[in-house]
Amino acid sequence: MPLRSTKETLYPYNHCVTNMRWKTGVIHTIEEQVKRPLQWGVCLLHFNQLPFRHLFQTLDEIDRNFFSKHQQYLLDISSAIKSGRCPEDLSIREPGPLSHSRWLTTANRVLRLYLSIENPTDEHKILVSFILQSYMLVWFHIKKSKYFTNGPEHAFEVIKSSRFLHKNLLKGIDPVIQRNTFSTHPENLLLSMISDKRDHKENYIEMIHWNTTTLSPPPLLRKVNDQEI
Repeated sequence: MPLRSTKETLYPYNHCVTNMRWKTGVIHTIEEQVKRPLQWGVCLLHFNQLPFRHLFQTLDEIDRNFFSKHQQYLLDISSAIKSGRCPEDLSIREPGPLSHSRWLTTANRVLRLYLSIENPTDEHKILVSFILQSYMLVWFHIKKSKYFTNGPEHAFEVIKSSRFLHKNLLKGIDPVIQRNTFSTHPENLLLSMISDKRDHKENYIEMIHWNTTTLSPPPLLRKVNDQEI
């Protein structure tokens, strides 16, 4: 079930089909019930998992106390592979169970296997490269910048960091990203633009196809007038 915000307009949801289906999903059903649009607060960590999950099936200053043991393991084993130096205790730590509902531990096991074998396959090397260059980096960036208004920035980072893949793999991954970038809907881009204190608002404006997109004000700002904005 969703968690209501104090203004009763922001509904954080897990990024599953049951919630996100555009005609019969839970969020759309609630919008039909209350007769007004809701601000879709979709889990960015789950969005970041989707390209990795598809690729897997087809083939910093960080506060460590904030992370679970499996998240800390991902950070440590990624650093070990990048630096070429593996701490002794890493070999006896548990990477977590293999689970298709928890792709973090799947990434941990892919990296653990990479350290354990002498001649990894080309497919294995692609997965390791994707974890180190995209999945892991975006995961921890989301953990550090976890606000709803950071969503478009993280979505852009997922797209940018995955461009090193071969075009045949991108043909499978890009539609997955395109279908699930709810954080880049026009109303969410406008929210990010308003909260961004950096001086480059025109970059946001250029990201919206003003002539072909049906625009609506962000539900979170429906009670805020133009002068206050």
